[in-house]
Amino acid sequence: MSARNAMAAMLDELMGPKRNVELGKDTKVTFDKKEDLRKLRDEQEIARIDGEIKLCMAEAEKAGEEGLVTKCQELVDKIEQLEKQKTAIEERLNNTATIPPPIDESAIKVMEVCEVCGSMLIKNDAQCRVEEHLSGKMHMGFSKIKVTIEELRERIRKRDEENEKERQKLREERERRSRSRSRDRDRRRSRSRDRHRRDDRDRRDRDRDDRDRRHRR
Repeated sequence: MSARNAMAAMLDELMGPKRNVELGKDTKVTFDKKEDLRKLRDEQEIARIDGEIKLCMAEAEKAGEEGLVTKCQELVDKIEQLEKQKTAIEERLNNTATIPPPIDESAIKVMEVCEVCGSMLIKNDAQCRVEEHLSGKMHMGFSKIKVTIEELRERIRKRDEENEKERQKLREERERRSRSRSRDRDRRRSRSRDRHRRDDRDRRDRDRDDRDRRHRR
């Protein structure tokens, strides 16, 4: 398939085969066909990644509700990797785009990263836009996942503490039984030694009596 046919096929997919060709004549610009195809592929890849991120978020939320901490964490890690892929593609698109005219430095917005979902936000932005972000599906989804993971970790920590207490109790019980058995063995040895001493004493007494009787004869 030629580059021209590939471009037409992509436009059919994006805009529909019955698009109004005349409508775009006024805004038509000269472009490199290979570069434009690459741009379209990148945009499609971004859309695919966005869809995969949404699916992973739904699965992570479900895993968190079911108490599957490991699976939930794996999905969160996968989402982070997908976000990195998306960012790399977006940076590539920005680097290949036409350089815009110089702008007033005072108009440049200072950005900051949302600590919950990782989105880029304008620092000191209007309150309405901040609230719009906080109520957005992505932010709320990550927030719920984060809370669920923390709750699961806390439950696991408490369970581990309880298990450790139970193990400590069992260890102490084994040590107590071991000490008791040791004392019993010591008592048995002591009784055995006493018995041997008595037997030896009795034997010596009998021997002495026998000697005395022989001597009297």
